[in-house]
Amino acid sequence: MPRIEAHLNWCLKDPRRLVKVKPDPELARKHLKKSEYNYGVLEKLEKLKIYD
Repeated sequence: MPRIEAHLNWCLKDPRRLVKVKPDPELARKHLKKSEYNYGVLEKLEKLKIYD
């Protein structure tokens, strides 16, 4: 576990790697809504046998 923690700290040192932000429930809901939409499109394309 210390190795993972050390790597996470390394990532957080440089803002170009990983940025720690406060959780945003509204943004999370938007991402979930978008992923549900994308899943629906995937199901329709699969039924039509359209593969990209």
